[in-house]
Amino acid sequence: MKYMFSIKTIMCLITAGCFGCTVLTAQEALSGDSVIAKEEQHSQHARSAELVKIFGGDVLVAESERYKNVVVIGGNVDVKGLVDEDIVVIGGNLTLSGSVDGEVVVIGGKSILHDGAQIGQNLVLIGSQNSIASPARVHGDRVIIAPWAGVSIKLFTRYVSECVFKGRFFAPSLPWTLFVLGTIIVLMILFSLVFQSTFKRGIAVVDERSLFALFIGMLVPVALGPVVIALFVTIIGIPAVPALILTLHGAIFLGLSSISAHCGKKILRLFNPSIALPDIIFLLIGSTVIAAIMMIPYIGGFVTVIVTTVGTGAAIIAMFEKIKEVHIKCHTTRMSNSNEIKYDKMGNTAAESVALPPQPLQTITPALMPVPATFLQRAGAAMIDIILCMIFFGVIKQLIMLLPFDWVCNRFGLINMMILVIYSIIMWSWRQTTIGMIVFRLKVFRADGSRLTPGVAVIRGLGLILSIVPLGLGFLWVAWDERHQGWHDKIADTVVCKVSENVSIL
Repeated sequence: MKYMFSIKTIMCLITAGCFGCTVLTAQEALSGDSVIAKEEQHSQHARSAELVKIFGGDVLVAESERYKNVVVIGGNVDVKGLVDEDIVVIGGNLTLSGSVDGEVVVIGGKSILHDGAQIGQNLVLIGSQNSIASPARVHGDRVIIAPWAGVSIKLFTRYVSECVFKGRFFAPSLPWTLFVLGTIIVLMILFSLVFQSTFKRGIAVVDERSLFALFIGMLVPVALGPVVIALFVTIIGIPAVPALILTLHGAIFLGLSSISAHCGKKILRLFNPSIALPDIIFLLIGSTVIAAIMMIPYIGGFVTVIVTTVGTGAAIIAMFEKIKEVHIKCHTTRMSNSNEIKYDKMGNTAAESVALPPQPLQTITPALMPVPATFLQRAGAAMIDIILCMIFFGVIKQLIMLLPFDWVCNRFGLINMMILVIYSIIMWSWRQTTIGMIVFRLKVFRADGSRLTPGVAVIRGLGLILSIVPLGLGFLWVAWDERHQGWHDKIADTVVCKVSENVSIL
């Protein structure tokens, strides 16, 4: 292709980037202390000057004005005068009826060249709609790329100028952002009506544990990436990725509903402390107020992030508590149907006692079930397993480094964690324990006392990644959880118990 960007055009863009919002209007370019300079403005074209304007509005170059270069980002340009070198317009419209000695580059928007327009070199239109009159003269090449993309690029630049640079996500001057905001509020209402119990739990969480909800909401983006990667790595977890993403979006809408209802309730109770209205009314009032605040420059973005984070955390907590409640009800129903679970005197189920010498079974209540392992016992077992995996990993590392697998050598941390997860899944599926857990006489059971199936072991292994990634918080959860469960235990519905000394751990 003949056309190439000139050094002058590139320098114009560099100048625009380096000097930010420097704006030289025609009046500023011509201002002087003498009356003679002002008289020359009307008698002849202005002396050459740079005109650079970034997200600062529209630009007019009158017939009596002259510039060396014109660079405008996020604004419209109307050139009736002279430009000695180049014109660069990004995200705006260009109307040219004057003369340009150099090149004209327009990205996005629309380009209109009238009858008297003259361009000394090339005309480059990228994603720009165009209307070029036949008398207009272009002495160089005409390069027109993807003219259909002009509207999208202009919308993007307007969003940057009206929202990003003003620290907000929604702006009254951009109607489509208001449409998006209105759609979000409608979805919030629909989710609150469909999932009423979770919606009400979310309100209670925001009322009583807002800081905890904020903490959980901050962990979500940290843990989401590694969890998705782990699901893809296991192959069998790939179908779960869309469900995970949909669940997260549902949590966001439910969370926004809960925090909006909470705010609406607080606002109305400032005027009437004893007011009692349906939660959906509080939601409508709170969402209206929050939406108005979200559009305030430099404050709206911060409020949006905080509200979304707290709301998402509250919804996740509410969803987890709802699942836990359903599980407890199902477990209670099974217990009432079977009346009792038989354990031997060592605290093992009848299925565990098959491989042991015959021992008399006795009926015990759930309160007499094996005691869950303490945090220190589980931490000690985990340290032994990690050390063993690191030793095995060290041997593998030496073998890999002898081979030309540079991409593998650069991912030792990920490989080490995957070795630990795979090792744990195999051991849990085989013997419900690991080598480290054998030292402390620990075994993994389902919450109802049954053995782990391979499927449950895989789910627990994937949950282990989620427990490790956020600085091991999911494992530390064991220390204060009343059932001594980590996040991976809660995901797989498992408990780790200490086996009696009189029973073989294997």
